[in-house]
Amino acid sequence: MYLTNGIRYVSPEFPGISTALFQTAGFECCRKYETFWGLTINYKKKGHSGTDGA
Repeated sequence: MYLTNGIRYVSPEFPGISTALFQTAGFECCRKYETFWGLTINYKKKGHSGTDGA
């Protein structure tokens, strides 16, 4: 599977793929990514200071 930015990932999970992958890769805050299935995920990066500006 591929995200729109071209990063490849493989996961047996369906809705839970984003959090683990995106945290590991360290994507930008609140950036939208479309999965292989065409779902749009709004991901907020965590771990900078414990809170993120929503």
